[in-house]
Amino acid sequence: MVIAPDVICVVTPYDVSFSHGIGGHVNSWMAGQAPHIAARLAEGGFEPDDTALHLAAEAGEFIGAWTRYTGRARRDGTEDEARIELADVVIAAYVLAHQHDWDLDEAISRTVLVDPKLDGVNLVLAVSAKVGGFITLWTTPIQRARQHAPRALGEVVLVARRIATEEKWDLAGDIARKVEIGFERGFGKRNKRDAG
Repeated sequence: MVIAPDVICVVTPYDVSFSHGIGGHVNSWMAGQAPHIAARLAEGGFEPDDTALHLAAEAGEFIGAWTRYTGRARRDGTEDEARIELADVVIAAYVLAHQHDWDLDEAISRTVLVDPKLDGVNLVLAVSAKVGGFITLWTTPIQRARQHAPRALGEVVLVARRIATEEKWDLAGDIARKVEIGFERGFGKRNKRDAG
C-alpha cells in the first residue's frame, strides 16, 4: 500500500518485548511517515503547537474510547475505536518529534520502561500523565528542563505500546491503518470554523 510519495508501507508484527522502540519496523516506518504528515499539516496552516494540542486531545480521546469500550461510560464504544485513538497518540508523538528535529526512537531507547505494576485503569491513565509530563517539560522556560521533553515524549509511546501489548492489539497495524486514513481524508484540513 502506498501512503505517501515514494514511501511504501511494509508493517511487520511488532516485538512484544518492549525493550526497544515500538518494535518491528514501525518505529523507523513512522519516523519516515512523520515528515509527510508534518508537511500536510504545515500546508493546512498547522504549527507544532497545534500538534502538541492534538497529542493532548488524542490522549483524552483514547481514554474516552477505552472507557466506553470497557463499559465504564454511559454509552458503549468499540474496541476498534479505542485502538484507533491509541494509534493517533503514537502518530501525534512522532509528528511532534519530527517538527522539533528530535530522534524519538533514540529518546525511547534512553527511556526507563513503564512501571510493570501499572495495569488496567492505571496504565490507561498513565497515557494522560505521560502526555501531561511531556507538555510540562516542553512548555517550561527553563532550558535544562526542556532538554528532557523528547524522552518524556518517548514515554508516551512506550505507555501506548504497553497498553497495546496488554490488550493484545496490533498497534503496528492500527498505526498503519490510521495513517492511511489520514492521507485519504487529508491531514491538515481545518474544520469549517477555522476555514472561514
